[in-house]
Amino acid sequence: MLVNADITLYNRRYDATAGKEIWHKTHIRGVSWKGIRQGRSGSGTLEEEATFSIRIPVTANTGEKEYVTPKAWQSGDAVTCWTLQNGDVIFLGIITEPDAPDETDDMSSLLDIHGETVTIMQVADNQDSRSSSYMKHWRAVGK
Repeated sequence: MLVNADITLYNRRYDATAGKEIWHKTHIRGVSWKGIRQGRSGSGTLEEEATFSIRIPVTANTGEKEYVTPKAWQSGDAVTCWTLQNGDVIFLGIITEPDAPDETDDMSSLLDIHGETVTIMQVADNQDSRSSSYMKHWRAVGK
């Protein structure tokens, strides 16, 4: 488990004017990144499969961007907001220009260039009002 790790999150949104999905970048500092490798057998062979869990505390540094729900993000300002939704991509570490533009329509090129990535498959909002601010977080799970 990596504690106090940094990530680069790319949220996707369909741009009707351009007629394609555009990916918008957010750097988030101070998260926990946990990888779980499991073996599974199929067709008589043992295959390794990795699942990752990324815990983002509400106190994480998001560069003054505000978390909003996926529905609000679809119509919100991508410069000031971020979200977690299935299909979005998280890169371990802070990736910057020129390899990682603030927005792109070519996610496959980014995936080819950069190392450890996770495609979000499940999101949990753990901001129970009874918890202290140190316990409140969002969790993204993916492969």
